[in-house]
Amino acid sequence: MLCVDAPKIFSLLIIITVTLFYKDVHCECRNSYVTLCDSIEDIRNGIHPRWTDLIIGKENVRANNLTSYNLHSLIPMTNVTSLTILGQLNELRQLFGTCDFVSSLEILRFYNNDLKILKTHTIPDLKLKKLGLANNNIEYVEPLFIDSVSKIDTIDLSDNKLEAIEQNVFVYFGKRIVTTTLILRNNRLSHIQIGSLPETLKSLNLDGNNLRLIQDEALANLHDLQELILSHNHLYDIPNISNLTKLGVIDFSYNSITKIDNKLFRNLTELYFINLSSNKIYEATFSDFSFLARKDRPLFVALGFNLLLDFKFGNVTDRSSLGAMHFFLYGNPFACDAFNEIQKSMIDLKIRQSSCDVKFQSEGKTPYCLDYNIIFYKDVPKVKRDFLAMIENNKKLISCELNPETHIAIYPVTCKA
Repeated sequence: MLCVDAPKIFSLLIIITVTLFYKDVHCECRNSYVTLCDSIEDIRNGIHPRWTDLIIGKENVRANNLTSYNLHSLIPMTNVTSLTILGQLNELRQLFGTCDFVSSLEILRFYNNDLKILKTHTIPDLKLKKLGLANNNIEYVEPLFIDSVSKIDTIDLSDNKLEAIEQNVFVYFGKRIVTTTLILRNNRLSHIQIGSLPETLKSLNLDGNNLRLIQDEALANLHDLQELILSHNHLYDIPNISNLTKLGVIDFSYNSITKIDNKLFRNLTELYFINLSSNKIYEATFSDFSFLARKDRPLFVALGFNLLLDFKFGNVTDRSSLGAMHFFLYGNPFACDAFNEIQKSMIDLKIRQSSCDVKFQSEGKTPYCLDYNIIFYKDVPKVKRDFLAMIENNKKLISCELNPETHIAIYPVTCKA
């Protein structure tokens, strides 16, 4: 038997190592042991009742002979609360009939397996808090792949090959399979079917997909949603989120968005983090966001790396809540006279530059603006392209994360997976 019990200090290091490998963050450290096994065969002779955290397999290394199991034969009927299976499986077989699972399992993770298809009746009702299915070459998920009575807090299907979010996968005839957090980062999603997302979701992460258009009705019922991540897609417009009144965080960075319809934000009075950086926005004003300012809550707005020539503040009459606002504006081809006015207005209104603005500008590697008055009009496109190329190079040289954890530290956000 090749299983090894690790003491508490070593187990904590293993937990940190494995969770970082999954791009996941544990929100608490439990007083437990971690048991490491080389393969599934190592546990065929039984599991010690003291084991609570069990990891089968090795990081980034697949078994020479991948195997096929159903969860009834795989999941230990013991005190194990966290089970991770690394690089062992080429299939999760379907379950037929009634299976009695007497299990304490709360966290179930599969990573670096070769599952390809999650078939109907693959995962039974296990009362899980989290189901991790990241990086398993999953191409398709059949309807009802999880028992319809299950209510799992978090499902992570990141780093797979899924092309669509279809009906009856996460919601089955009104029954919600996942209740709080759905993570589908780095897939190949190009379509979200209407009615496919559970209305109880609080966090939806679709970063790194192929979405060009999201139908208004696809997000319309997500009234409890607090965090919406749609960065690194191919969106030309911001989807209709006007009725998602509990949103606090929206991230539409790294898309192809050209304009801002501030009517979308009018009802979103809980917003405190807006990331619209690295798009193609050519027009925006302070009034598009000023109504979101609150005395008791910071507001971070990122408009960096767009195509803005100006950012007008207009006649601001109520200044009482503006001191809590932070703006990130670096990387736009501002006209120099407009840039100077922007700086003066921000100082006058006590609006803060973001730490990223300060970091980029302090390097002095790129100009902040262009004096279009002295550039021959036929040369403007080339000069602007050269300017943006220098900006892009500077972006590569300087690391600056635009995320809520960095810029709005007082606000709790969903643990990242």
